[in-house]
Amino acid sequence: MKLFSKIAAGALLSIALSVSAFAGPINGSEVVNFGGVRVSADNITFSATGDLLTANYIEFTDISRGTRAGDFASDTTGTISTGPIVVNLTGGIGSNTFTINGGTWGVFLSQELVFDAVIGNTRGIGLRNVTTTGAGAGFIPGSNQLAGANENSASFLISLTQSGGVDHVISGSATLNTPALMGTPEPATMALIGSALFGLGFIRRRKLV
Repeated sequence: MKLFSKIAAGALLSIALSVSAFAGPINGSEVVNFGGVRVSADNITFSATGDLLTANYIEFTDISRGTRAGDFASDTTGTISTGPIVVNLTGGIGSNTFTINGGTWGVFLSQELVFDAVIGNTRGIGLRNVTTTGAGAGFIPGSNQLAGANENSASFLISLTQSGGVDHVISGSATLNTPALMGTPEPATMALIGSALFGLGFIRRRKLV
């Protein structure tokens, strides 16, 4: 009986240790691809070839998951909303503009617009939520995420480009980071980061159907 109790206690301890190893705030990053990007000045008429650099509203459709790292790498089947989802940039820096509800993937909830910068034909947009716990956290893991992972702060860096300028199709992608990237670099620096993401091939180019 004592031997059985020791074995049972050892098994329970092993289970507890394995669960605790996965417990805690989610930590990782993931590229989010936009198959379609349209822009608007008034949130009424959207165009796939409108002026990206001056648009007040940006709509994303055909959203899909890209390269994953950290805790996100364990979720190979979680689905993300396909859109459309609209970023409202009229509120300026500090406004709350964006939510992605991905179901089994999780939920990103923007708390503030950190930057909106332009360089050449590229526009970089940074969204962030520094809340780490509860329903208002930056990222709340879905059912497919790492077992035991909890919510955490998060940032969402969007990089868009319109090669050739107005009347040309816009393409783009984003990178979700959790915990949030806390720094707020100069706008030109953030735009350069967006250009770098584009150059590295994180942005897919595909015309809207």
